[in-house]
Order: sequence, then C-alpha cells, then structure tokens
Amino acid sequence: MASWDWLYLSPEEMLRKKREEEAANNGGINAEMERERQQEIWAAEDREQARLAQSNAIDVTRNNAMAGAGKMAPVPTEQPRAYVDQQKRNLTPAPRVIEDRPILAVEEEDEVVDPTPSPLTYVMTGETNGTKTIDDPESGGLWKFFGYNTPEERNGVSNGLMRAAGAMLGSNEGDFFRTLGKGMEGYATEYDKSLDTSSKRQLDQQRLRANELSLTEGEKTKAINAQIARIYQDAGPSGLTPAQKQQVAALYAEAGDIKSAQAIIGGTATEKTAEIREYEYAKQGGYVGSFADYQARKTGGSKKSTDLQADLDRINEERIAAGKPAYSMEDYQQQQNRAASDTKFAEKSGEENAKMFKEMTEAGFNAQSDLANIDVLDNALAKTPGGLTNIVTNAANQWGLGNLVSEGADSVQVANAMISKLTPMQRPPGSGAASDADMRLFRESLPTLAGTPEGNQIVVTTMRGLATHKQALGTIAARAQSGEITQSEALRQMRELPDPLAEFKKVTQQQNQQKRDANAPLGPRQPSITLPSGRSIMSRG
Repeated sequence: MASWDWLYLSPEEMLRKKREEEAANNGGINAEMERERQQEIWAAEDREQARLAQSNAIDVTRNNAMAGAGKMAPVPTEQPRAYVDQQKRNLTPAPRVIEDRPILAVEEEDEVVDPTPSPLTYVMTGETNGTKTIDDPESGGLWKFFGYNTPEERNGVSNGLMRAAGAMLGSNEGDFFRTLGKGMEGYATEYDKSLDTSSKRQLDQQRLRANELSLTEGEKTKAINAQIARIYQDAGPSGLTPAQKQQVAALYAEAGDIKSAQAIIGGTATEKTAEIREYEYAKQGGYVGSFADYQARKTGGSKKSTDLQADLDRINEERIAAGKPAYSMEDYQQQQNRAASDTKFAEKSGEENAKMFKEMTEAGFNAQSDLANIDVLDNALAKTPGGLTNIVTNAANQWGLGNLVSEGADSVQVANAMISKLTPMQRPPGSGAASDADMRLFRESLPTLAGTPEGNQIVVTTMRGLATHKQALGTIAARAQSGEITQSEALRQMRELPDPLAEFKKVTQQQNQQKRDANAPLGPRQPSITLPSGRSIMSRG
C-alpha cells in the first residue's frame, strides 16, 4: 500500500485494502509453494523411473550373462550402435563380433580393447555418458559464494525473499527503516519455516522408506517361513529327505539364518520335534488326519507351548495308569495358573513376614532397656508427692528452684524425663492382641505428674507388660528367623500371647461404670405389674 493513502482513504478502507493486498500476496506465496511441491513430486517420479530403468538394465545384463556365450540372449539389449562400431575399429585384425550380445565376444585370444567404460559400467554405477564426475565450478557458484549449498537452503532463501517483498509492500509504515524491518522479519520467518518444512519432509520420507523396508523384510521372512513350513508339512513325521533339506537350507540362508541352514545341512535339525512325536502318538491312538490338521485341531489355530503339552501327556499317562481321569488342556492350564498365583502370593507374604519378624526381633532386643527405664520411672513416681504439687515442682525445676517447693524435686524431674522418653515407644510392631484403639486410649492415659499415685502405678504396670510383650514377640520372631520354627507356627504363638493391656482395660471399664452409676437418675424404683400373659410392665405415677 502506498504510504500516502492515508490522505484520502478512511481507516476502514485502508484496512480493507491492506487485507486484500495481504490475501493477494499470500495467494501468490501459496501458489509458489504448490508449484514447488509439484516439482518435488515430478522429480521424485523421475527418480523412481530412473531407478526402475537402472534395475531393468541390471536384470537384462544379468540374464544375458547367464545365457552363455553360445546362446542367444533371452532379452535383447539396446546397446548404442556407435559404441559397437567403435569397438570394432579398436579390435585387432577383424574378429568375428557377436553383435546381439551386450558383452562383445571374439574368437581371437590376443585382443586390444578400448579402455573407455562400456555402457554396462554406467548402468552399474548409475551414471550416464553425460554425467560429470567432478563438480562444475560454474554450477551454483553464486549460491555457494553466499554459503547456500543445499537445495533446501536455496529454496528457503527464495521463499524468504518473496515473503520479505510481500511484507514490505504490505506495510503501511511511513518510515523506510520500519518497512525494511518488516521485510527482514518476514524473510527470517519464512526462511526458518522453509527449512523446518524441508527437514520434516525429509524425516517423513526417511520414516516412510524405513517402514517400507521393514514391511518388505517382514513379508519376505513370512513368505520364507511359509515355504519352510510347507516343506516340513510335506515331509511329515518321517523327516526331511536330502533334497528337502537342501531346499530348507537354501531358504534359511536367503532369510539370513546361516546357523539354521548349517544345522540342516549337517543333519542336526532332522530330529523329530515334540509336535511330531505327539502326532505319531495320536495316530497310534486312532487319529486319522494330516499333521497340519492335527496341529490346527490341537492348538485351535494358535501355537501353544509344546513343553506344556508334553507335561500334560506325561501327567495323564500317570493318572490313567493309577485309574484316575485325565486332565484336559484347559483344566491343566487353570491348575498351573493357580499354582503360579499361589507361589507369587507366598513369595510376597514371605517377604512381608520376614520384614515384620526382623522389626520384632530388634524391638525385642530394645525391650530390655525399656524395662530398665520403666523401673526408673516407677521409683521416681513413688517418691513424688503427686497431684498439684508435682506440677508446681516441675515448673520450678525449669528455673532451678524445685527444691524450694518440694523435697522430691529430683524425683519429679526424673519422672518427667522418663515419661517424655517412654511415650513414643508404646506401640510394638505387630503387637497382636493390642488393638489400635486400645493403644490410643493407653497413650492418652500415660503417667502424668498431675496424676494420682494409684493411677500412675496402674499405667506403669501396663507399660511394663507392654515391654515384656515386646520381648516375647522378639523371641518368637528370632526363632522363626533362625529356622527353629516355621512362619505359621511363629504367627500362631504370637496370636496366643496374652493381651498386655488387659489390666488397663479392666480398670478403665470399672471407672466408666462408676461414672455411669454416678450419673444415673435418683428416685425410688416403681414396682412392675405382671400381666396374665407373663409380660411385665412398669406402672406410671
């Protein structure tokens, strides 16, 4: 858009005109890109035609060479007449030339041939008579001077210049440098986009080519395996004949499996397989049909494990000999799956039990020190005055003034330290009969400095029972780890251990019952009236 359009055009008209110009520029760019894409398609078709022509020429040359010197070539060639005439002139005295063959055959032994490459050389190398073997210094000299050596880079420059021109023409900036900046920005964007598009296209072509090669190799291998299977099927249970072994070895070699080919030739692969032995066994039992029919009927169209079938046959022979019914393949597989599942469950359970027993053993060893700490706590609590005096004494101990409050300040300090130390240790691993709810209740009722001496004594006794319970668990776990008893026996003995919180729960229940009795409504109990049916009711009033 001209830079003076703003003088006589409204903003809406300027915007519309700008969009029209951008659309026209984009249309031109898209048309150019489509033209380049078509050129790439045509170039690819030309390369494919050249490849096919080269492949056909090689096949013709191979067929002619295999025909022999005394036969007509099965496929006529189109060797240039000028080349044949030139070869005639260069040969010493006038030999008889077989002109119908691609390779000139002469009767004389001493001949002098022109060292110029023959057309076959160009066919095998992919070159032509007009192909240059060295780089032409004038070909793409300007591109190379600026460092654009590949067609992709040159295509990117072309597209970038077109985009830059379109951006500069479509710019409504009044300043030249801003317009130039728009053009440079458009060039850089289009150049990078062209290189990315080219790289993606090449990558897609490489992937497509790799997939085609993979599919081709897969189809080839599948076809070879099918041929080998047909040969084995034709051979049947009697094995391969020497001629069939040669065929199978050749097919294995063509597939690249040299080891199998050597094994076939050496005779190590002619032994009867498990499936063939099963087929012979079935025929002895009255089965009528080919080997392929037997495989299809037995496997249901899929290849099952021959080892599994062999195991099933062996087990069924033993069961039939013992007068038991034979297993079907389905029943046997279900039994195997259950056994495998049980084995995995046992392995997982064994790992978890081993971890639990290890923790119990360690806790049992540590329980001895817990018992010593509990004894210290018991002695310290017995020497404290208890109740509110303990709380005041403990607060005074923080300032070193506990002896001014009570003579048992040292015992209060020791008891407070032991309570803090023993509280986190009250849940032994795998504590068995001690439930989580009971443990939470016990933790909330641990000895406190404000507690009564009687209540603290009950809790200390319970703590001593928990430590003893830990020792018992550790002893049983250690016996299981050493192999003295089995895991199941160890778990049974752990379950039979007495509840370490039994005394604590008994006292708690008694306290709760006393609270309920204290909160019960007072008043005389009303006499009940017995009905003739034997039902008793309470009288009102």
